[in-house]
Amino acid sequence: MISVINTVAQGQAAERATEITDAFECLMLDEAHHAPANTWSELRDRFDSKKIAQFTATPFRRDGELVDGKVVYNYPLRKAQQDGYFKKIHFHPIVEPDVEDADRAIAKQAIAQLRKDLSAGMDHILMARCDNIKRADALRMLYTQLAPDLAPLAIYSDSGNSTQSIAAIRKRSCRIVICVDMLGEGFDLPHLKVAAIHDTHKSLAVFLQFAGRLTRTAGDKIGDASAFANIADSNVKNALERLYSEDADWNVLIAELSSDAIREHVELVEFLSDTERIDSPQEDDPTHALTTKHLRPKFSSLVFSCQSFHPKRFKNVITNRDELAGVWINEKAGILAYIRQTSPRVSWSRTKLICDIVWDLVVLYYDKNAKLLFVASSDHDESYLELVRAVSEASANQLSGDRVFRCLGGISRLLLQIVGLKRHGRRALSYSMYSGANVSEALSPQQKASSTKSNVSGSGYENGAPTTVGCSYRGRVWSREQGDIPEFMHWAQAIGTKLNDSTINTDDIIENVLLPHEVSQFPDKTVLCLD
Repeated sequence: MISVINTVAQGQAAERATEITDAFECLMLDEAHHAPANTWSELRDRFDSKKIAQFTATPFRRDGELVDGKVVYNYPLRKAQQDGYFKKIHFHPIVEPDVEDADRAIAKQAIAQLRKDLSAGMDHILMARCDNIKRADALRMLYTQLAPDLAPLAIYSDSGNSTQSIAAIRKRSCRIVICVDMLGEGFDLPHLKVAAIHDTHKSLAVFLQFAGRLTRTAGDKIGDASAFANIADSNVKNALERLYSEDADWNVLIAELSSDAIREHVELVEFLSDTERIDSPQEDDPTHALTTKHLRPKFSSLVFSCQSFHPKRFKNVITNRDELAGVWINEKAGILAYIRQTSPRVSWSRTKLICDIVWDLVVLYYDKNAKLLFVASSDHDESYLELVRAVSEASANQLSGDRVFRCLGGISRLLLQIVGLKRHGRRALSYSMYSGANVSEALSPQQKASSTKSNVSGSGYENGAPTTVGCSYRGRVWSREQGDIPEFMHWAQAIGTKLNDSTINTDDIIENVLLPHEVSQFPDKTVLCLD
């Protein structure tokens, strides 16, 4: 029956789909990360009324599409290593700033490791990984020069010899294969045990698939895996920086990163299942097929203190319902999200016949533990105070003043790239903005002492990772990051913890800058002027 289902999945016998659906009560999908593909989803959709079990070792896709379904069991990579289903992987860092010298150094050490493994009786194959066809052809020449007896081959989609090359690998007439993102997902050859990473991976999801190929077990002639990479490569992405460090233990880090990625995936799936779309879009509505997984707010938010959150009451202040193009509510997570379409007149004409079409995303997140409401919007001109008070029983007050600058606390090696200062005692110059690599070093003590902070943004490190942060006296907090709504929630929670932390001393952010405070009565002094 498996062959019949495969035929249906390929769309060659759709007339038998109903017969198959009626014959079985449960559908089990292996390699379920392929499920979002059309041919897979068409088959799966026919079993919507039946039980569906999906199995995958890598619930992540390069295209960002979600592998949906409730996660009922997760077998951690660390446990799989302990149980002997995955071999250990030993990382060998190479430090070489020059690309050509790095390629040669990686190739030499990887070939030496392969020869060592073969001498020890291991049936191992070396896989060299690069980004593009031009690089693959150049690396094949390099490996041929260094190890002609190992018959290096390059495999990529346009090579025209993939079938013959894979056959040569399986027969061991070739021991070195250079590939462009090939021999990764879906290729089962546990003998790939030496990896020469000439170009680092662009995302964690792709790297985890790659690592999974290296660590598989099969037979007595399969040993531990070895990986070689240049840790001086400046193109390493932030998410992978820890992997490409001098003392990195890949066995620990890969298990940790895999567990974190799966946890985030589970959170996203649960968030989506708890989210309800409360408007009823027509099929011709551009937002008809949108779900909250497609919404990626920028991490920039106004912050309000309030005691409660009632998202469905937002309708009380939305006067023009025609502007709403999508509304989602997740009361469990404390989320209200909606898309608003407006048609402002163009600035270059007085005619009413031509209008722009503007789509704005608004996301409200209520952190019930911190008693803070975050409002992220692509429209920064609106205050949203009326909306916030409608959903919080009029108990909301916007955070502003020096408290907002607490979000800069806890950041090590903080460099301020932009500093806006309100100048006191000078009518001709009431505001100054400074920008540069590290503004705080350029400000003189006189400039600091005669000013108060208006807006500040910079970068540094928090919890061992690079971070960016900005904030303004009027109450906005922002980052350069952008992500899905659960990621925005995590960012907001971290910011909220700081905003509520009265132990953070903002005096140290720009040393000697004046900190205004509110007075309740007129001072018993001779007044010379008021500012």
